[in-house]
Amino acid sequence: MLTPDLEAFGARLAAVRRFDTAFDLLADEVRALGFDGVDYASSSAARVLDGGWAGGPIFERNFPRGWQHGWRVHGRFDPILPASYRQGLPVDWQAIRGETSLTSAQRRALALLDDMGFPAGLTVPIHLPANRFAFVSGVSRRTGEEWASLCRRTKAPLLVLAHTFHHLLAERHDAAAVRLTRRELECLQFAAWGCAAPLTARRLNRSVETVRRHLKSAMARLGARTVAQAVAIAVACGLLEAGSGDSR
Repeated sequence: MLTPDLEAFGARLAAVRRFDTAFDLLADEVRALGFDGVDYASSSAARVLDGGWAGGPIFERNFPRGWQHGWRVHGRFDPILPASYRQGLPVDWQAIRGETSLTSAQRRALALLDDMGFPAGLTVPIHLPANRFAFVSGVSRRTGEEWASLCRRTKAPLLVLAHTFHHLLAERHDAAAVRLTRRELECLQFAAWGCAAPLTARRLNRSVETVRRHLKSAMARLGARTVAQAVAIAVACGLLEAGSGDSR
């Protein structure tokens, strides 16, 4: 499917409440284009306080089991991320691989993608107001001319699908987001800064059970199954500042 039916896609997205279900719909469309997997992430800023590139929680479909373990170590050196922050058109991973200025740490990050079985991919950067960002990537096992052909055919439809998904995701959650209470937002903000419930409870001088109740309530309003999903949706709606703060 090289020309996605955006009207039908939007109608299906509007009919679901859960983030997971909406993301499944996006994954189906991206796989129909010929990709083997897909991921989505959002961030409230390009840089974090230590000067590194910000990367929000990554949601994926059809990635190998346990991929997160290696990515926690090498993902912060991912050269695709800064390239995506700098431009608005889809970023071809193969073009990044050909850069002569890559550091050894960046090459190890790309090698991990090879080990995952994804030597190629296209990342669509979504630049948003207030210096916020989101990313949708279609990943592929193809190489050589097979990848070059897929890349040429799918850049435009993947770009449109990614922006449609993010726009409808943020728009659909706006009404629920504005109804989040101050405590729900505070608890989500600490979660975005990497604080677990016990630490958040100490910071807010509340019980751990109270913090977890606020988080569960926020998850329900935002249609998220996990705290990470709730954070991602709240960041997409411009409610949180992910990637900053003190989590000690």
